[in-house]
Amino acid sequence: MPKYTKSAAQGDWGEYYFAYKVIKTFGWPCRILDIDIGIDAQIEILDKEFNTTGRFIGVQIKTADKLQITDRHIKYWRSCEFPIIIVHISPKTKKMSYLHVDKTSPKEKFRSLDNFKIFDANQTDALRELTFNDVIGKSKFFHEKISSKLHHIGQETNSDSEHYIDLEICDGFMSDLDRLRDELIEYRTIILPIYKVVNDCGYSEVLKLYSDTREQVIRCMKAFPYREHDQNNIKVFERASDFDLALELPI
Repeated sequence: MPKYTKSAAQGDWGEYYFAYKVIKTFGWPCRILDIDIGIDAQIEILDKEFNTTGRFIGVQIKTADKLQITDRHIKYWRSCEFPIIIVHISPKTKKMSYLHVDKTSPKEKFRSLDNFKIFDANQTDALRELTFNDVIGKSKFFHEKISSKLHHIGQETNSDSEHYIDLEICDGFMSDLDRLRDELIEYRTIILPIYKVVNDCGYSEVLKLYSDTREQVIRCMKAFPYREHDQNNIKVFERASDFDLALELPI
C-alpha cells in the first residue's frame, strides 16, 4: 500500500488553502480538480456584480521552495484554451504569488519566483483581464489603428498647422471619418460583452477623439469660401453625426 508522504500532504494543504483564499479574497468559486494532469484547480471568474462570466482560469499550485516545472507541463499549459497561472504558496509564511503562463516568454521565466506577482485582491482586475486576452488583443488593434488615423487628421486640420490643405483634402477627411465610424462600430461590438467586466479597452477615449476630430474637420471646411455643392456636403456630414449616439456604450 503506497505511503502518504509529507510532500503529498503539503501539496494537498496548498490546494485547499488556495481554494479557501480565492473564495475569501475574491468571492469567486474555486474547484479543486480530482485528476491532476497539470492543473490542480479552476477559478470561475465573476464580474463586478458577482455574475458569472463563463470564463475560467486553470491553476497549477506549487508549495516547494524550488519550482519543479517541466517543458512538457509548459507545452500542455500553453495548449489550453483558457489561461493558466502558476501559484506558489510558502508553507511557512502562507504568502501567495502567481505568474501567468503566456505563449511567448522563455520557459525559464516560469521557474523563477522572482518573476511572480503577489496574489491578493489587488490582482482582481488583472485576473479578469487574463480571461479576455483574445478580446483585449483585438480591441488594442482597433484602438491603435483608429487613434493613429484620427491624430493624423487632427494635425492636418489644426488651425496652427503649417500644412497646406484645401477643400478636396478636407472632403477626403470626411470620407476617412465615415470609414473610421464603421471601424468604431466593429470596435464597440468587440468590447460590448466585456466592458462591464473588465473595462472599455480605451473605447470611450477613442470615441471622444473621433467626435472632436469630426467637429474640427467641419470647422476647417466652413473656413473655406465654398460653393453650394460643398455646403451641401458639409450639411450632410453634420447631420450624420446624429447617428453617433449609437456609438456610445450602454450605462
